[in-house]
Amino acid sequence: MKSYVINVQLRDSEPVVRRSFRIASDFILADLHEVLQIVMGWENKYPYVFVSGEKSWGTLQEGASKAVSAERVLLDELLVAVGDRLEYIYDDEDRWVHELELAGTERELPMHPLCLSGERNCPPERIGGIAAYQEIVSALKEKGTAEYRRALEKVGADFDPADFDLDFVNEVFREGASMEIEDDWGEDISEDLDWEDADDWDDILDDEEDDWDDD
Repeated sequence: MKSYVINVQLRDSEPVVRRSFRIASDFILADLHEVLQIVMGWENKYPYVFVSGEKSWGTLQEGASKAVSAERVLLDELLVAVGDRLEYIYDDEDRWVHELELAGTERELPMHPLCLSGERNCPPERIGGIAAYQEIVSALKEKGTAEYRRALEKVGADFDPADFDLDFVNEVFREGASMEIEDDWGEDISEDLDWEDADDWDDILDDEEDDWDDD
């Protein structure tokens, strides 16, 4: 096992929405899905699928063949050499297509996923897909126009397409790696937390957003 440096970008985004992150090479795809949700800024509400050639893994049907469980394949079974690629599609309606590429390998094993760099904000959920989002990004440049006002109604006044908070993303990863939770009987149940449980990570994200808001 080793570390992978993965580059991911949102297809057809202009300017490009991209991230680079480090992850253990033996992550199962279901866990990689959780990492991508956090590193990109999605809310983990909708189905997803990984696609490589004619094969697919996840909860979203893609193509003629039925998708296999994403818990049955490891990342390093699909990305073997630098330059190998994998497609990740999120949301059965908006169909956000992400292009993943193995950019490098490292011998040092990561304690937890780490986002190395990134550019641009993740689109809001259920905004209509990449074409609709690109129209919104363009409209937000035309302040004072009717198009600008309609775009604000869709994304909210606080949304900034250029925004990306690297520190926040990595704080979420650190919090997830070190988190200890006690149940009603005082027993440590942190070992029960894993990357495959969306509810666990929703709780972590909510806690982190509250902490940053307080700051």
